[in-house]
Amino acid sequence: MALIAAARRIADNIYVRSFAAFVAVYLASYLILRLIGVPQRIASVNGLSVIFMAMPVWGLVLLARRHAGIGYRLYFVWALVWVVDFFAVSFTMWRYGVQIESPVIVEAVSNANYQETTEYIRDALLFAVPVLIFVPLLAYGLMRLARGLGRHLETVSPPRWAAVTLGVVLIVLPLAIHSNHVVARADPVTRWAKFYSQMRQQEADRVKLVADRAEAERNVGRWAPKYSGPERRTMVFVIGESSNRSDWSLFGYQRPTTPRLGAMRNQLVLFPDTVSSFGSTLVEVIRMLTSATHADDAGWQTEPDVLLLAKAAGYKVFWLTNQNDFFINTVFGQEASYFKLVNTGLGQRTDTSLDERLLPELDKALADPAPLKFIVLHSIGSHQHYSLRYSDRFAAFDDRDDTVSEAMASKWSWLRTMRNTYDNTILYTDFFLSEVIARLDRAGGSAADMLYVSDHAQEVGHFTNSWGHNFKLESGFTVPMFLWSKQQALLSGKASLEARPYQTDELDWTLLSLLGVGTNRDRPQFDLLGAGYKPWPRVIDGRPYVPGRSHIALPAGS
Repeated sequence: MALIAAARRIADNIYVRSFAAFVAVYLASYLILRLIGVPQRIASVNGLSVIFMAMPVWGLVLLARRHAGIGYRLYFVWALVWVVDFFAVSFTMWRYGVQIESPVIVEAVSNANYQETTEYIRDALLFAVPVLIFVPLLAYGLMRLARGLGRHLETVSPPRWAAVTLGVVLIVLPLAIHSNHVVARADPVTRWAKFYSQMRQQEADRVKLVADRAEAERNVGRWAPKYSGPERRTMVFVIGESSNRSDWSLFGYQRPTTPRLGAMRNQLVLFPDTVSSFGSTLVEVIRMLTSATHADDAGWQTEPDVLLLAKAAGYKVFWLTNQNDFFINTVFGQEASYFKLVNTGLGQRTDTSLDERLLPELDKALADPAPLKFIVLHSIGSHQHYSLRYSDRFAAFDDRDDTVSEAMASKWSWLRTMRNTYDNTILYTDFFLSEVIARLDRAGGSAADMLYVSDHAQEVGHFTNSWGHNFKLESGFTVPMFLWSKQQALLSGKASLEARPYQTDELDWTLLSLLGVGTNRDRPQFDLLGAGYKPWPRVIDGRPYVPGRSHIALPAGS
């Protein structure tokens, strides 16, 4: 009985109860963040900030208890920020595998317009509605914890010197602890201040880019580009969007997602061991067309890209796009001899501009009398929303009962639906590319080539129970790439070419080779089609790429 009574006295002790409650909050936040992949150092201090920021409230109670209410209200505001930050950090790690302050997220937010932002919020309503309900409730609960101990401190009367000393320590200690960069990084106020600063820097970088690209045009002469080849030549480069090679029957997928391309297999050179170097459009398109690589993203702004070099060598360059991307169109669209945006939407995921709208523009470009033509088609491909990327007649895999659906039987039903609609986008891409090839075959002359590659891939239930961008798993990087060509020399040697591994951040050298443009800075080891090609270590997420392995599961350094 004495032990029970003692236990009750301990349980009734306000300090013990408060300590236990804060420890529970800390452990819950730590476990959730660790489970979704937040680094241990960050996860271990994230929950501590709940206690750290309550300390000044208690210090204010000891120094000026009549103003304690102000402290409680300020802590409630801070708790709101902390809870919102916690949900944001958790969501980006769960959904995309990256932290909220990652350059990927900063770039995406800074490059988004008002319509894109509101649309994304609408898309995330299933997640946002519970968050909007729980955020104030959780913040209020944290404030009650801080106020519970504070109310007790209001009733005690320590010596004035002790109250002042302890009050000052409680107010100053959290500030001192924030001198540790790990603690500061975990504090939501610090994190979002840094996020805002990075966004402003992105905007400043865009302004600087305009001047840099003017310098790049002036630097073309230093590369001494020169064309060698037939008098007339047409090269079409199709940039796909969010397409995963694993979902192409052309590359072995069990569903017939690419029947038209499969029928012309003998005219194609496939590159089945190709990966992108990044999991988002802007970064990868820049790397494909400029000197930027995963190892060095600096310096490309003032150096000529493939478009400028092709123009200087005598090509008429066409940039035909179905993507309303301000940054990409500002850089590459403005460099082209002819620029056309066929997407009349607002640049949102809900835009319903199908890629076939590019075909009439392609016909015009092919009919242009210029002897040398470089035509870039930037398609919207398999960009979310998947169901808006094809017309009804391509909805072939809705409710499909086959080996793929059997393999995904253990997945959530909405994810199976996503995979079906995603595969429909591949079927539509098959149609679109076959139309491009047919037009090029008819009007491109005897020297005509088409290279297709997706900017990056998508995770659609391949490794996880989610869909969309992925910056850790190979499902975000395994892209389809193939060449259609009238060059018989290339086709006759395709067996050896198809065995070559490749990463698309070095694609600029292959594009220049296909264009027949040489420079005094050529790097033949990166020309996928050339005799000087040499394999090199490929990297995903800062680690060596190991085909078929999940990089989220690999320990650091492996």
